[in-house]
Amino acid sequence: MFILKNKCLLFQTLPVHGFLETETEMDPTAESQVSPVVTQKVEERKKIIDGQYKCFEKMNRDQPYNKSGPYCNRTWDGWLCWDDTPAGMYTSQNCPNYFPDFDSTEKVTKYCDETGNWFRHPETNRTWSNYTLCIAHTKDKLKVGHVGFECFFQTQWK
Repeated sequence: MFILKNKCLLFQTLPVHGFLETETEMDPTAESQVSPVVTQKVEERKKIIDGQYKCFEKMNRDQPYNKSGPYCNRTWDGWLCWDDTPAGMYTSQNCPNYFPDFDSTEKVTKYCDETGNWFRHPETNRTWSNYTLCIAHTKDKLKVGHVGFECFFQTQWK
């Protein structure tokens, strides 16, 4: 494995079999190919798996819920860890930093209904956390950053 470095991107050579969404013809003599997309996906998965592991450790370590009344059980939703939450309450935390288009300064919310069950999405009937704000303003922020970056170089290098 070798790494090519560039000011903006890190490219890593990895075997790409099993990581591509569609099958492609590959040179059987080639051991690996450079693919920043594959590297990014691997890093995303590593962060998620690490988060899941830490969540399960926390859930086992924390004391059982000891307040009166119904509550929603602590859970891992696939991206974030959620503590026991009293019924009828929203809980929130910062968006995860797993994905480049997620803004980790924005908030994810999860609702525990009055009966002590996590909210279920009406279309899928599966428990649901609201990650919509994580990407709601990302493109606008990137545009502002790109324009600022572009303006900086135009004024610095004229």
